[in-house]
Amino acid sequence: MVPPRIQKLILADYRVGVLVMPGGDRASLGAEALSGLDQIARANKLTEDKRLVAFLDQGIFGSPGNAAALSAALGLDQYCDVKSEQDSRSVKGLQLADLVAHTGGVMLLETLGLLKSR
Repeated sequence: MVPPRIQKLILADYRVGVLVMPGGDRASLGAEALSGLDQIARANKLTEDKRLVAFLDQGIFGSPGNAAALSAALGLDQYCDVKSEQDSRSVKGLQLADLVAHTGGVMLLETLGLLKSR
């Protein structure tokens, strides 16, 4: 078990945003993720302090070039380095993001009455 002091250090430099979209809309996931990141960053004035770095899992864009082009088109490249096609086995922050996504999904399903709690 990780001591609470270390847990706080691990989570101290992370910001978490959640994007909910239909499961069948996988083709637009990359564009929606970057658009959501842009909205969250601008709304919370995260674009002003220091350069952001966003790590995105494999299979969302198809290639780092696609992600870079979309990032530039949205203006994200002005304040954020987008690291796409990352492997969650080597980028530990992605494992945290997977946990947040799973937990949020379960909570949403339960709230909608589609999942029964025990």
